Amino acid sequence: MLIRKNVKCLPEVVVEVIVVAAAVAAAAAVVVVVVVVVVVVVVVVVVVVVVVLVVVVVIVVVVVQQ
Repeated sequence: MLIRKNVKCLPEVVVEVIVVAAAVAAAAAVVVVVVVVVVVVVVVVVVVVVVVLVVVVVIVVVVVQQ
């Protein structure tokens, strides 16, 4: 009976480990996606700011030269 019980419990433990591993993997994937999105947003904001600054500088230079 003990052997059968142990054998029966083993798959349950394996299933629990797989479920936990899947949950951890899903959480890690969500974190990675969030980090990637944040990085992309930051890069886009920086690019927009740089472009706006360049346009402002060009406008100022043109106005000053005139």
